[in-house]
Amino acid sequence: VHLYCNKILIQSKVKDLLPEYLRFVKGVVDSEDLPLNISRETLQDNQLVKKIGKHLTKKILSTLKDQKKEHPDKYRDFWKQFSNFIKEGANTDYENREELAELLLFESSKTKAGEWTSLEDYVSRASEDQKEIYYLTGMSREELENSPYMESFRAADIEVFYLTNPIDDFVMTSIREYKEKNLVSADNANIKLPKKEEKTDSEEKKEEKEKVDDKEMKDFLKWLSKHLKDRISEVKVSDRLVDSPALLVNPDDMMTVHMQKILEQAGQSLFSSGKKVLEINPKHDLIRKMVTLKKEGGQDELLKMLADQITDNAFMMAGLETDKSAMVRRINHIMNNLVKT
Repeated sequence: VHLYCNKILIQSKVKDLLPEYLRFVKGVVDSEDLPLNISRETLQDNQLVKKIGKHLTKKILSTLKDQKKEHPDKYRDFWKQFSNFIKEGANTDYENREELAELLLFESSKTKAGEWTSLEDYVSRASEDQKEIYYLTGMSREELENSPYMESFRAADIEVFYLTNPIDDFVMTSIREYKEKNLVSADNANIKLPKKEEKTDSEEKKEEKEKVDDKEMKDFLKWLSKHLKDRISEVKVSDRLVDSPALLVNPDDMMTVHMQKILEQAGQSLFSSGKKVLEINPKHDLIRKMVTLKKEGGQDELLKMLADQITDNAFMMAGLETDKSAMVRRINHIMNNLVKT
């Protein structure tokens, strides 16, 4: 951006006029109020220049918002090319955070692959009693669609944003909320989703038949927590799982599992959020069988191998590192025992 005073060039490519994330903007600014003899050093501290910069920033964001609303196809073309700049702004510009949040687009569980939706559209589709906006981060849409974290959301018909850009996690953490709804990662341990209001008689009978004795489950959880104490902070029964035996959830509201993975890959292990919580599905056949094995005794080695395997599976589904060599040896051992029975 070039700065003029009454059509006289004061400085070309003014670096500090606009925030860094708007560096793709090109143009000229002509002000009648700037002194012609202003130096570059004085320019950086000039209050009028700062005021012009703030006004320009808000004007640019307002123009983009209008384009998004009035010309969505053109805005999508803009988003394809410049989305990372807007996300950078959402992550760094606290003053204009709300305006930048309006410009964000993501895929979601309610959109087709390759199509985007906004925070505003998400809120318009959500039920009135839904107090949070949910998102899930991963490497691809396919990975996220098959994630165990989606099971409860799919069952409750609640929309989840699919975030596949490494910066997206940091953007959501920076924004924190939108229209008084908190942005919450689907891997958070404290999520409570609405349950199915009415169950049929057959469903109730099936649940009662499959229900594990409370004392047996309590004893199993105690044993499993002790066995996994070096890897897991807590083991508890899940009310979110449908088809999977177990998954890892994040006790830290500030750092998702995916964010931890990114920081660890970048060598920032000091920022690790620590051990995760392992949730197990009490209705899953494998978990029920493990509870029985613990109750009956006599197969401690197999029980430990199964416990380690479901934990490794949960780590892998969360995208976290695990000892693959040990896991393969264990799988081979389990399969070998299986063919012998």
